[in-house]
Amino acid sequence: MSLLLQLLLVGLLGFALADPLWNSQEDTGQDLILVVDNSASMRAVDPDSGKSRLALAIEQAGDVAGTLRAGDNIALVTAGGSVRVVVGMSDFAPTVQDALLEIQPTDGPTKIGEAIAAARRLASDDEKRRIVVFSDGCVENRQALRQTQTAT
Repeated sequence: MSLLLQLLLVGLLGFALADPLWNSQEDTGQDLILVVDNSASMRAVDPDSGKSRLALAIEQAGDVAGTLRAGDNIALVTAGGSVRVVVGMSDFAPTVQDALLEIQPTDGPTKIGEAIAAARRLASDDEKRRIVVFSDGCVENRQALRQTQTAT
């Protein structure tokens, strides 16, 4: 009897680690858009880690991309001297993780507001959309941007 309970426990643990989705959960995936600031200010080096702000942002964005589940979609937008949709909506996170490693800093100011607007257009469903911004905060008119963020 003890062996059966142990096997059942191991089976349930394996099932939980597989992180299954039930039929009723199929259409509840999220649309995750990563916005990475690659403006000139992101070239600055963090004294604690010795890495540039951009390198730290790319690492963190890669970690977030790794959380993608079945049914989720992901996209990547950069907000440097110009706004660029690097990877459109996809259900394949490794594409975004590879594209993150190719991001280079620009010489211009950040265009976070425009990048967030582009991210909203990529995923129009407010219920499913999640926009995550990776920036050092060197943004013109931060207060207006903050008000825009809380409105959505």
